Amino acid sequence: MTQIPFPFSLSYEAPNAWLITEHLGDQRIGQGRLRYHNGQFIITGPSGTTTYGQSWQAAIIDHLRRR
Repeated sequence: MTQIPFPFSLSYEAPNAWLITEHLGDQRIGQGRLRYHNGQFIITGPSGTTTYGQSWQAAIIDHLRRR
């Protein structure tokens, strides 16, 4: 299993949709919304929307690296 090098959590928002929250010490910072649609993961955040492949782990790692 892929190790994600950022402390974060996913909160259920709706079917096939989760909120991404990064943990920085005692702070919780919203980093966008993860959705699953047509076999792909899509992350929408302050900088726009990016479509990824079938790995939610790879999508989150790439997204948090670019924040």
